[in-house]
Amino acid sequence: MTNGFDKKQGDQPVLNASPGILKEPGGSSVNNPPAADELEPVSSESGGVIVGKPEKIEGTEGFYNPAAWRYVDKYGVPKICLLGRDVKMPDQASATDDKPVEFTADGDPIVGGGPDVGPIVLKVIGPDGRIIPELTKIVFEPKVGGPSFEDFRALSLDDGTLIFGLTWVEPDGTPFPAMLVTTTEELMEPGTSVEPKIVKDLGSGDQTTPLDEEGVKIPGKNLTPIDRHSSDTDTYSFMFRSQGKENRHRLQVFYVKEGVVTHRYDIKLPTDKEWGEWQMGTGAPPEWTDKTRREAITLIHGITIVNGEYVYTFASARMYRDQDDVLSLDNIGKPLLTSALFDDVVQRHRGRNAFYIDGWVPHRDEDGNLVLLEVFGSPGDSRTDRVFLDPREIIRQWKRPELAVAA
Repeated sequence: MTNGFDKKQGDQPVLNASPGILKEPGGSSVNNPPAADELEPVSSESGGVIVGKPEKIEGTEGFYNPAAWRYVDKYGVPKICLLGRDVKMPDQASATDDKPVEFTADGDPIVGGGPDVGPIVLKVIGPDGRIIPELTKIVFEPKVGGPSFEDFRALSLDDGTLIFGLTWVEPDGTPFPAMLVTTTEELMEPGTSVEPKIVKDLGSGDQTTPLDEEGVKIPGKNLTPIDRHSSDTDTYSFMFRSQGKENRHRLQVFYVKEGVVTHRYDIKLPTDKEWGEWQMGTGAPPEWTDKTRREAITLIHGITIVNGEYVYTFASARMYRDQDDVLSLDNIGKPLLTSALFDDVVQRHRGRNAFYIDGWVPHRDEDGNLVLLEVFGSPGDSRTDRVFLDPREIIRQWKRPELAVAA
């Protein structure tokens, strides 16, 4: 499995004139998502951002929180790949019993059980929108006493390289940010297994730290790849949230170049959002709106505590890059996606009303305009569903404070 940042292979899909509809080079349409203009909003509360109704994806029971990316096979057929945990659901009697909720000394509810340990599985969605069973593959099987992996987030580059941010979980449940560089072809190859690298000391200037060498590991989660730098294509940006109460509304941004990690700056998240009062973090990797890469749509998740239960919510946000190449997050909207939007949700953990997103696939028209976001969300940490968002409606509502400053 590749661990370098120099892989160059893979093909790219072709978009036809219809919004978000992929086409084979030969011309027949495949991977045909709905056009946002043809669907009604699922509710007026979403402001037209959510289009259509969420769809269950058959064959994903127990498979959740996957990364998602588009892949074109050697025959020119575009597919969607998902990489996530596949963990058998617990006995629901133990998950939903009536025992009183216990709390920590800080007043936080205690969710029973240890980390969800299970294999990391690759699933492939074909042109008909269904999982292709024969392409399902285990790419990592945790060993007794060894680490497990979770929450893969994928950055798919034009040359076919995949940059994953993920969480490395020690047997005692301590999480660490980790990354993996590979290709779809390598993940599909029989006998391959993922080999992530843990992010250790975040140096700055001449205090940089090579990946996975001796150093102090930094507990944290939500490692999210941001982009490859246009001016230095050997440099990649990531963000993650360190553990600790002081970091519950703060993300750290760092660069990686040739395996060397450099801390850059922090991004502060708002503390006045009721739906994210306890903690906030990232969702799927940002999707840039155009070639200038100044603005991107992203999702932010928030957690609040309601009746002794952690409640997860996702909202949209704008990522903005200023003239000094510093990123910020603003326009964090109202609650958009929760488990309540989905049918027949079974929660995996007592004390947690979970809904999570690690992956989405953008759809653009032939001019490169972003017209639809195909989101792969996991209600209840129990399965993976699909829901579509209209990015144009999100962008239409953005306020741009930098323009007022310039004026």
